Amino acid sequence: EQGRDPGVQGPNERMVAADARRLRAWRAWLRRGEAKRASPVAGAWQLLLTMENFAPAAQKAVVELRAAAGEWRELFGLFAIEFQSAAARPRARRRHRVSLPIPWNGARGDFPRLRLAVRGFGPLRFRDLIVTDGVNGYRLALGRRGVVLGEPAASRGYPDFNWKRNRGECILDLRDAQRLRPAQVVRLARG
Repeated sequence: EQGRDPGVQGPNERMVAADARRLRAWRAWLRRGEAKRASPVAGAWQLLLTMENFAPAAQKAVVELRAAAGEWRELFGLFAIEFQSAAARPRARRRHRVSLPIPWNGARGDFPRLRLAVRGFGPLRFRDLIVTDGVNGYRLALGRRGVVLGEPAASRGYPDFNWKRNRGECILDLRDAQRLRPAQVVRLARG
């Protein structure tokens, strides 16, 4: 019976060796603490929110972070433009669940200065704002119906678009937040 050459690595051995390399790289990544930093995939703390587009126009939702020098820097932006016929109705009520990483160490006194804003034209409603690491969580106080930001779109003419100018904004403050139990975090994170 003829067997394989023991000096040549077979496809299964190459696959196991590649898996071992990826495992070593992942363990090194974990040791460096990368999972505790904000990243699009594995940020330790996430801001979850529901954005409701109830008066479709040309809006952009933005979450900004205040830097140490005092200027606001955009962390996240999402255009609320829909390319579906159901969204073109004047009262479409399109809802989007959004999750984005935020740079926070979890200490309540060190919560980053965040601002929710709307740019472009047309209002957006925000509700169900939660900051969570998947187990611990805080519900940010925005009132029972949420908060509406933005200006009404012009009924005629062509407005001057400025995607850098906030047309409505709200500071996100953890001091007024309600602490959530782990079961509440899981239920609310599902939307």
